[in-house]
Amino acid sequence: ERCVVHPAWKKPGIIVKGLPTEAANDEELLSNYFEAKGGDVREVVILQDQQSATVEFEDPLSSIPRVLSRQHSIRKCSVKVEAVDLGAQGKIPYLLVRGFPSFASEEVLAEHFSELTDGEGIKSVEIKGAEAHVVFSNPEVALAQSSREHKLFHRQLKVELGYKEQEVATLLVVSGLPSWPPSTLKQSLEAYLNNLGFQPDSCNIIAGRGYVNFTEPSVVERIMKDPPDAPLIGKTRLTFSTISSSQLPAEGITDLPQSPPINIASPEQQSPVVEGISPGRYGVSPQQLSPSFYSFNTRKDDPNTSVLSPPSMVNQQAMSGMQSSLWASATPQTFSFPTPTVGRAQETLNVEDLETTDSDCTFVKNKVLVEGLTGDIQKLELKLYLESLAEKNSCTQLELHGSTAVATFEKTLDFGTLVHNSRLKPFELNNQALFLSPVQFPDTVIASGLPPNISEYAIKMYFEKPSVGGPVDRVTLIPDEGKAIIKFKNQQSVQKVLSKSPHLLDDTSIEVEEYCDLASSGEVSASPAASTKHIWGVQKRKQNDTEFFYLESTMEELTLKLEATEAEATLEYDQSGKWLVIRPLLDASSLSNWEEVVENTITNHFQDFKEMEVLLPVESKNLVLDYIQSISPDKIYLSVPSDSLIIAGRKHDVEKIHHEVNSIIDNATTRTRQFQFPTKKLKCFHKFFLNDLKMLSVDYCIDLSEETITANGNKASLQAFEKLLNEKLGKVFEKNDLLSPQAYALLSSEGGRGMLESSLAKVISDLVYHFERVPSALGEGDSYEVSFLSPKQAVCVTAISHMKKLSASESISIPLRQLRVCMKNVEWTQLKEELCSQHFVSIEMQTDSVAITGEKCAVKSVSKLVENFLHAQSSKSSVVQYHPCEWQVINRNFSAELLRIQSKAKETRVAIEFPRETRDSTNPVQVAIRGDQDSIHNVVEQLNKLKKKVLPKDYKVKGIPGLPHVLESMRSSLYDMELKSRVVITYEIVEEEEGIQSGTESSIKICEAKAPSGFEVMLYSGNFAKHSFGGTMLNFLSHHPSYSIGNLKSLISAGGTDLETDLQRRIKQMGSFNDCTLFQSNKGQLKCNKLLHIVIPTWGRAGKDGASVLKDAFKLVFRACRGHGSIVIPPATVKPFNYPSDTFAASFTEAVVDSQASNINLVVYVEDQESVDKLESHFAAHTFTLKHSSQKDNAFSTSHQPSRSVVTKAVSSPLTSYITLVQGDMLQENVDAYINSTNESLDLSQGTVSKALLKTCGSDLQDECKAYAPLKPGAVVITSAKNLKCSHILHVVLPNHGTKGSNKIFRQAIQNVFRSAESQGIKSIAIPSLGVAGLGYPPDFSAQVLFEEVITFHNQYPKTIQKFHFVIYDKAVFQIFSKEYASHLSDSSTKVLPERAPTKPSSSADDSVGAKLCIACCNIADESTDVIVNTTTKDMNLSQNAVSKALATKAGPSLQRICNQLIDSGLSLEEGKIVATKACGQLRCKKVLHAHVPPKVNLTSTVPEFQVLLEKIITDCLIKADSESFSSISFPAFGIGQAGYSLDEIAQPMLNAFSKFGETHPKSIKTIRTVVLDQSQCRGFYEYFCKYFNIQDAAHPVSPTPGSWQSPDVSLGTKRASASLPTAPQAAASIPETAVSTTAIANPSAYFKIYTVSSQVALDVFSGIQREIDSKIVKVTIERYEVGFLMPDDIEEISQIAVEHTMEVDVDPQVNTITMRGVKECVNAAKADIIILLGSIEKAIISLQNWEWKVVDDSGSVKIHPHDVSLKLERAHLQKEARILQLAIDGEEVLIDLEKKQETCKSSGKIREVSRVKRTEPNLPTEWEEQPKDKGGRPLICHFVELQKDCPEYKDAIKDFEATMTRLKYSIEKVERIQNPMQYGSYCQMRDNLTLKYQGTKVPESRVFHGTKPDSIKSIAHTGFNRNFAADANAAYYGRGVYFAVSALYSAQDKYSNPDASGNKYIFVCDLLVGKYTRGKNQMKLAPPLDDNNPHELYDTLVDDEKNPTIYVAMTDGQAYPHYLVTFKLLK
Repeated sequence: ERCVVHPAWKKPGIIVKGLPTEAANDEELLSNYFEAKGGDVREVVILQDQQSATVEFEDPLSSIPRVLSRQHSIRKCSVKVEAVDLGAQGKIPYLLVRGFPSFASEEVLAEHFSELTDGEGIKSVEIKGAEAHVVFSNPEVALAQSSREHKLFHRQLKVELGYKEQEVATLLVVSGLPSWPPSTLKQSLEAYLNNLGFQPDSCNIIAGRGYVNFTEPSVVERIMKDPPDAPLIGKTRLTFSTISSSQLPAEGITDLPQSPPINIASPEQQSPVVEGISPGRYGVSPQQLSPSFYSFNTRKDDPNTSVLSPPSMVNQQAMSGMQSSLWASATPQTFSFPTPTVGRAQETLNVEDLETTDSDCTFVKNKVLVEGLTGDIQKLELKLYLESLAEKNSCTQLELHGSTAVATFEKTLDFGTLVHNSRLKPFELNNQALFLSPVQFPDTVIASGLPPNISEYAIKMYFEKPSVGGPVDRVTLIPDEGKAIIKFKNQQSVQKVLSKSPHLLDDTSIEVEEYCDLASSGEVSASPAASTKHIWGVQKRKQNDTEFFYLESTMEELTLKLEATEAEATLEYDQSGKWLVIRPLLDASSLSNWEEVVENTITNHFQDFKEMEVLLPVESKNLVLDYIQSISPDKIYLSVPSDSLIIAGRKHDVEKIHHEVNSIIDNATTRTRQFQFPTKKLKCFHKFFLNDLKMLSVDYCIDLSEETITANGNKASLQAFEKLLNEKLGKVFEKNDLLSPQAYALLSSEGGRGMLESSLAKVISDLVYHFERVPSALGEGDSYEVSFLSPKQAVCVTAISHMKKLSASESISIPLRQLRVCMKNVEWTQLKEELCSQHFVSIEMQTDSVAITGEKCAVKSVSKLVENFLHAQSSKSSVVQYHPCEWQVINRNFSAELLRIQSKAKETRVAIEFPRETRDSTNPVQVAIRGDQDSIHNVVEQLNKLKKKVLPKDYKVKGIPGLPHVLESMRSSLYDMELKSRVVITYEIVEEEEGIQSGTESSIKICEAKAPSGFEVMLYSGNFAKHSFGGTMLNFLSHHPSYSIGNLKSLISAGGTDLETDLQRRIKQMGSFNDCTLFQSNKGQLKCNKLLHIVIPTWGRAGKDGASVLKDAFKLVFRACRGHGSIVIPPATVKPFNYPSDTFAASFTEAVVDSQASNINLVVYVEDQESVDKLESHFAAHTFTLKHSSQKDNAFSTSHQPSRSVVTKAVSSPLTSYITLVQGDMLQENVDAYINSTNESLDLSQGTVSKALLKTCGSDLQDECKAYAPLKPGAVVITSAKNLKCSHILHVVLPNHGTKGSNKIFRQAIQNVFRSAESQGIKSIAIPSLGVAGLGYPPDFSAQVLFEEVITFHNQYPKTIQKFHFVIYDKAVFQIFSKEYASHLSDSSTKVLPERAPTKPSSSADDSVGAKLCIACCNIADESTDVIVNTTTKDMNLSQNAVSKALATKAGPSLQRICNQLIDSGLSLEEGKIVATKACGQLRCKKVLHAHVPPKVNLTSTVPEFQVLLEKIITDCLIKADSESFSSISFPAFGIGQAGYSLDEIAQPMLNAFSKFGETHPKSIKTIRTVVLDQSQCRGFYEYFCKYFNIQDAAHPVSPTPGSWQSPDVSLGTKRASASLPTAPQAAASIPETAVSTTAIANPSAYFKIYTVSSQVALDVFSGIQREIDSKIVKVTIERYEVGFLMPDDIEEISQIAVEHTMEVDVDPQVNTITMRGVKECVNAAKADIIILLGSIEKAIISLQNWEWKVVDDSGSVKIHPHDVSLKLERAHLQKEARILQLAIDGEEVLIDLEKKQETCKSSGKIREVSRVKRTEPNLPTEWEEQPKDKGGRPLICHFVELQKDCPEYKDAIKDFEATMTRLKYSIEKVERIQNPMQYGSYCQMRDNLTLKYQGTKVPESRVFHGTKPDSIKSIAHTGFNRNFAADANAAYYGRGVYFAVSALYSAQDKYSNPDASGNKYIFVCDLLVGKYTRGKNQMKLAPPLDDNNPHELYDTLVDDEKNPTIYVAMTDGQAYPHYLVTFKLLK
């Protein structure tokens, strides 16, 4: 028995083939399957073909046989399983043979293994030393032979199984080629292959074979699969084989010669050299070469001629023939016959070399063969000649044999020397040359003295004994001489035989000696006696093992048969066991036909022999083996290979055993049978008779669809199974009942089956029922029946009776007209579905009736309900819908009319159901009407007339602070207005955000569609987040969600904080997103059941894959929401996704078509009309059923919206005073003129606006335009405006976008329009989106140019056109214009564009690229850029510095809470790191970036290292903002303030970072703003800005007061003129400053809709609403002198107070007023907070009356700080808050430490001592009165005393005034003395300081004049002259200081002293400490030094002329004191 697991296998396993697709990659499935079938599985590996797998078991010896003994099916697919050695996968098995004799060749081993394997092919045999590798063509043979014993030459071989990598055949080997020259063969073979269609890459001829290489290895496979049979020439057939590259010689084919190496000598020598000649058996003789040459004679007369030199002419043809023959017989050993020349060294060839050349051909070392002898040669002569050649080596023996002789020498011969000497000394006789060659060692011996009658076989067997000799080739017996010639197969055997002595053969001693026959034939001539006939014996080749067994078992019988025929013989096998040797006995020698008799006897003997083979199934194999062991036959051959049984022996015995074995197999083999039964029978069998099968060994499967039972088992079990089936099923009772189609459909359904089983509950366990549709045999329609089967007959009868009760039916007749009405009636459909589900009946509409089928009682009750409904349907019904507000107005105004209509309707038998009043605006109010059709029509008409009387009127209350609070408090009064006026009032509060005012968010249904797959789709416009329904709401989420834009913003706004918080938490948990990630979150306050979010990429990120991703997202949502009712889908065409409308429509429609779901309603919100059109187009392409809504036309029209989308700004900005932006129809605007863009021919039929104008005005307008045509681009034509709301139309000709110079012409054309409008006196103008629609201009370009030109034109001509109305129709374009407008509003409240002359080295605005940088003086918390950068501490404490405080105040507590969460999570804001958070509260940005800048006192590195860090922080912020697609960013002035850095230290790195970033051409960032709050710091930073970007001629538009100033823009990304900054800002003229600051919040607006029946009533109601709102809004003004002392930080604090109390505030320090506007309660609360702030200032001012702040300057002098500086220090001292202040004093940045009382100069680093000392009372003028006191008893700061005209002081005060006012007529109204002790004391202190400065010299003083405005009087009187409030940009010609005139006439000019409303003008009469002066220069900021060597000692005053000054410029505060104020009027 052969084991299935071979012992030689190293890694047994199985291979599974034919795997199904489902299991091709499921290793776990295969592992589980084979563990169940065989045992524990170690590893399963799926192979590369994906259809096969290998399985390795833990116990292969037991598992593999179990697996192989079964049939296997995986996933209902049959697979094939085989046992394999997994360690040999992909490798070739071979036999590793050791222990064979050394003389055994590869051929011997091949023959041995070929015979043992019954001729199985040997692929290769390779001997490697003591090992041999034998490869078989069939790998199974190697496995079989590795387990057997092998003997060779009676030696036991060691055989093991090995594996090696399979070699790929790469070369084709062609054999059977003719003996042609190699070159000819090569050409012929290449041509042969080309003709067959195979193109060889290379071809080489080696040793008569062709080696062909192909470029494609597959060609070799094709040739071997189908070898060509065409001959190369004649009938010669070629044979083909393959070899791999590893089988080639080491040097490869290319190194072998291409042709035989025959070289022709030069003409002088004419001696060929022949190489490559095999020595053969006796060497190569001249006779063998003679056919190729004429002769080989040596010429005596020419000693230089070689022995082998031919005559002068060589037969080339003969040489070619020799070339072929020599090469064909060549072996690896070659001989060279060079031509000898005189003096040339000859090469020698030793005999020892020859011995090692070939192991099969050795030579005798002391013998030489002499050829070419003649018959008359003398033996002695030849011996002496040879001894002369051998050089002192004696010839001991010389044997002559005709023409040859063999000479034996005493010593070993030097054969090379011998040959060489023979050429020098030729032996000539009869002109014949001798030829010497080595003698081959003999392979033949001769034995003499043989016994008589010995046979050749006996001789051969003796000499083949291992102890005697070796393999014998042949034996030639010479009986007459008693000798025999024995030829061995190798020479080693001869040596062995000769070395043994004596030899005994049949007890006879014989002699053996070497035999050498030198005859030309090479064979020994047999003696005449050898030809006598002799019977040697008969050899019969055994066929196989069975014959061998038969002969062995019947040997005796065969011997007896031979004896009976007198052909007596002996029978035995030879040693190999292959041959049966039959030798005749002596008595049979005389039988002449002995051989024939033997053959006949053996043939007859084999006629009784028979061999049969039986295939053994796995399941019967063991039974057969048991049977064989039981019979144990002696004369029968039995063999059991893997799957069969071989029986051989006598015919009778073999046939008997064969019959028995077949019987065993037949009974044991598993069979499969199918039994056919009806389905109902199979159900019955399965339910009742399964237990009866347990005793049968049968596996079965019931297939109800095929109505079959498939059984597996042996013959007996299947017979028993069939018998049981027939027996049991024959006892089953069956009852059938016919059903109607309705009853069949009802009861065969799932519900019907449940009802049936419920009614049969008592007998259902003994019952099987089956519904069946029976085709009609007559073709008249199918019938339906139900069958009941049971072993009990009574059960079937009971079931039939119950079935009849459940299938009762009743019909209700109905007229055809009524039937049609019901079929179209929705109520009927709903009633039908309700009745069917509640009563479980079937209701079917038939031709003239309604058929009801079901349970009997249910049918009766349903019939009554249906009859009632049909009766009710005989009358018509209708519904009139109202808006809820309309219905309330009708009820309140027309109640009597409604009663009249209702009573009239009753008379005509019409029923009306009036609904109750409701304020639910989401659902319409319906009035149901039922009755006759004509009567219904009349009622509906009357109700519609009432509906038309209701007028909805829209009104707007513009942004008012605290408006929501006001309206909330007015709820009761609004309700009273409704009742009193019988109206309905609704309103909506709209927050103004980013300059765009949102409209209504109500939803409008556009259309509905039904897909073929069952989806119902509805399209809506509006806010999807406000949709109210009970289904699922979907939200699209980007990979980086932004909560401030798009759908997500609407969702959070509607869902509230719960939704936002939960969504943020889930996003944080999930980390990163993949496309189509779907998850659910808290729905918050949304009106839906569930909120789902799905992640999709933005269109820019997704690219071409966006459509497929969006489609997959929709499919995933549809699958997830199957059965959820309805889904609301937002648009994906909005930001941030921006999908094209067509892509969105296509993806959505395809997903709907592919999803095939019928239980989902889809509500899709669209953004614009284009999306609707695209969706409807795709719906039509996919055969959707489309139905439009009546509101379709209102979906995107402006008339639908309760109010227009208007862009306003709730701050005090000049832009809003003359620019408005609305979305709507321009032709509805009430303005003086409209602008229309047209073409050169003025054709009004082209263009959107032109068409609208032509439609409204008629053809007269076109005729008027034609009179001007044609025109060039840029021209403007003004025409009249008929039927329009304007008086003029401005037609402008614009070029197409992209033409040459189009951008420049577009801008010039807009300028021409405004000039033309100015010339006609037009005051208001309406502007559409010019150039966008038909001319192709980008909307952002059009918006930019239009706004810039409007602002520029208005700045130049402010009194011409007063109103510019931008009216944009398209929503998308409106959003772009809104963004542009908002940018102009947000840049500054009074933004003024620069003049047309460029202020920076850049071209026009059209050509500018990259980001723009500007400097702004404002609060960074008010910035509206996308990103704001914040500087904060490491722990992100937002209360530690000014920037963080401002942002925290604006954002509220949310921002600090977010920062705390980040810190709690382990974040630390290290140096150089940035952290992003979202914007909160009232911040107008989208994101805040936080960075930490270390304070200078804590700086561990140097300042340059800090600058590198700062540059890195700024660069990182810019890169992050740009990567997240933000367009604008605002930076603070890093490090200025508490951090302690100077402007010099931070300006350079900041500007470097901005410039380098601009050079990278950012993709998104367009605006970079640097925001500086402090005025002086802003001035300094602006000077760096101008120097860095080489801005030399820039005009300063306005003063740098916070919130109102910004620098001109600079385009980054271009090469700047200067890259370095000065170490300190140079002196420059001061930037004038203003003192007005306006702070406001974005106020919401209210949109009212009043439903009424009278327009006048609605107007009156709204007027009442407006009056009540106005009554609740108050305006309060605080006027206190402390306002003039407010600092920028104080103004910012007041702004925050206004934000907290939701009111407006206006601070004007010049007039000492703070104006507040808002709700009374809010204003009062804010007023209290502001009063507290002003009280702290007042306290400091009062304190300064007694204290003053002094500083010791660099020269050691003590100076008093200016009043504004002293006030800051005093407030800080009193409040004890900031201990270190950063201030600008006289243009110098200083840090003042209040604790250390030190002042540090930031530029020089010098430290000065600061002190707070008690103020000494100044020597007040004697004429001053006592200072009056306020209500609190404190002296007033300032007091005005009017002088009497007759007093001397009056005359002295006006003396100089009158002296210099000579050219003007005037009248002095009054003169007032100004008493301000504190300011006067400062003036005196300044005089003392200057006295010390000039070493006691009296300081020059002068009486000068200063004109002022009326509202600046109190400020100057209280606080003195402040350079911050002095001199505008044009008045700084001599320096940035306070200007005084020597002449009052100069100060009396209007530009210096503006008259008030009464015509009064005001001039201060002042005393000025002139000191030393010099001529000033334009914009000079500081006075120049007195001495260049001492730069700190400066001039005191600047003048216009040093010789005769008329103007003085005071450069220090407190340098002048206003003694008097002169009030006067100029006279005509």
